[in-house]
Amino acid sequence: MPISSFPKSHQMKDCPRFNNCNANICPLDEHIERRAWLLGEKICPFILTYLDSHSTQKLEFVEEIKKTEHIWQQKHGEKLLASRIKSRKNMRNYFQSGINTKK
Repeated sequence: MPISSFPKSHQMKDCPRFNNCNANICPLDEHIERRAWLLGEKICPFILTYLDSHSTQKLEFVEEIKKTEHIWQQKHGEKLLASRIKSRKNMRNYFQSGINTKK
């Protein structure tokens, strides 16, 4: 059964980044299974946050992200997503360590 046939509690326009987002694979897209993703294109920041933290209490649209996980996992690829998560963690550690602050 295609994802678009499931009832959705949110639509793409409900996303706070809707007007400025360049991610082609959106967990709120009712036609996500029809979308393609090419290397170098943006990845939804909500998907990356979900993969990074798995603390879903604070995450918006968690039901839609979980419901479409098998689709965006397949389209982005596990290796690429793991690489993006590693980069996010490295950047976060860098800024939290205080190395970058001028004295």
